[in-house]
Amino acid sequence: MTANQNNVNKKKNLIKLLVVIIAMVVLIGGGTLVYNFVLKNAKTPTNKTQQSQTVQAPDFTVYDRSGNKVNLSDYKGKPIVLNFWASWCTPCKYEMPYFQEVYNKYNDKLEVMMVNLNGGGNDTKANADSFILKEGFTFPIYYDTDSDASVKYSISAMPTTFFVNENGEIILGYRGAITKDALYDGVDKLLNKD
Repeated sequence: MTANQNNVNKKKNLIKLLVVIIAMVVLIGGGTLVYNFVLKNAKTPTNKTQQSQTVQAPDFTVYDRSGNKVNLSDYKGKPIVLNFWASWCTPCKYEMPYFQEVYNKYNDKLEVMMVNLNGGGNDTKANADSFILKEGFTFPIYYDTDSDASVKYSISAMPTTFFVNENGEIILGYRGAITKDALYDGVDKLLNKD
């Protein structure tokens, strides 16, 4: 191999490395943007401060119970209650009946996306399915098998809930178990009832 070919190979490898670094910065940047604008000041049942800024909800791909790909953007134009959960998470289990109630009452007006975090080894689809079946929940379950959603939303605590308006903007975010009143408050904001 000549010195010239060696330099060309080094440049190609450097370009590949730069592309990977840029892709990682973009991916991490999207999650950081969500965190900084929404979850940094996430609402909890005791924190009633109004979120003054919105941020575009990052799109992601998850899978439905049949294994079909589903993107958040598939529901653009419809308000979305987006919840990240795991079957082993006690606070997640506590709030699930509230989401079922909202789903039963508003499923024609908004989308309830219950995203199970099973891509990072924390949960399994079988455990999630067993829990949902045992409890009799009928809302749609989606599986973050590839960790696409959890990475883009920088999920570091479960449960975490976002309220995404019909324009695809996150208007509220809650880290930790959400109360029934807080869930309905978020739904009212999505449906412009207040």
